[in-house]
Amino acid sequence: MTVRASVPIKKGDKISTIYTHTLEGTLRRRSNLRESKFFDCTCKRCTDPTELGTYFSALKCSNCNSGYQLPNNPLDINSVWGCSHCLYILAAEEVEKLLKSLEAEMEVISESAKTSGLIPPLENFISRHSGITLHPNHYLLMKPVHTLSELYGRVRGWYIDDLSLDILMRKEHHCLHLLSTIDVIDPGLSRLRGVTLYELHAAIFFIARMKFEKQEICVEELKQKLEKVICLLNQAEEILLFDPPNSTEAIIAASIPQSIEGVKVVMNHFCFNC
Repeated sequence: MTVRASVPIKKGDKISTIYTHTLEGTLRRRSNLRESKFFDCTCKRCTDPTELGTYFSALKCSNCNSGYQLPNNPLDINSVWGCSHCLYILAAEEVEKLLKSLEAEMEVISESAKTSGLIPPLENFISRHSGITLHPNHYLLMKPVHTLSELYGRVRGWYIDDLSLDILMRKEHHCLHLLSTIDVIDPGLSRLRGVTLYELHAAIFFIARMKFEKQEICVEELKQKLEKVICLLNQAEEILLFDPPNSTEAIIAASIPQSIEGVKVVMNHFCFNC
């Protein structure tokens, strides 16, 4: 067995690991750990109501519609949830009822739509709840954001060559949104970060080509975008090469050198022949 650090460790630092899925809120993570690992986690993320400033479990206040509600004590499953703006209080039972309702809604979407048909209902779920019912970073929104970041460009009807500029920019937005959260809750050489970097490179590459062909960006801007694409691919490869040889992630990593060469061919063609 090989153990590696995903971030640099300083002398005296406490070493920790993740036993649960990163894209779960504190209530669900701690419940899962209690049931499967038989301990109550008190890590920095679990003890912070904001989950390290991400607001990963925050609910939009239904009273003032300005603040967000967070648990007064995230280590207590029965804690009340208070609004950051008007101090309106929600009981733990009310929070659980809302979460179960939204989780059931997501389950219906997952069961009723085939992979290629998931995209519209997932986007609809996000638009109906982001900043309205839930904080935009809420885990019940970040899960579909994660799914969409990978579906765009990969499933029938939504292949990368068929995507419009608006949809490509939507894919880019989802990747950047996801990365902004991952860099806090699962930073460094994490698999989730590696795959998201890989998905982001495709969006930026095709957006740049499309905008250049429409003469919306100049040669120098195209060159800068393509250099960024190569940088993203190198970062993704560094991370994903750690995965088992036959895994999906390792297969992606093995394809990256060829992808980089392809980007360089495009760069040479457009940036040095203009």
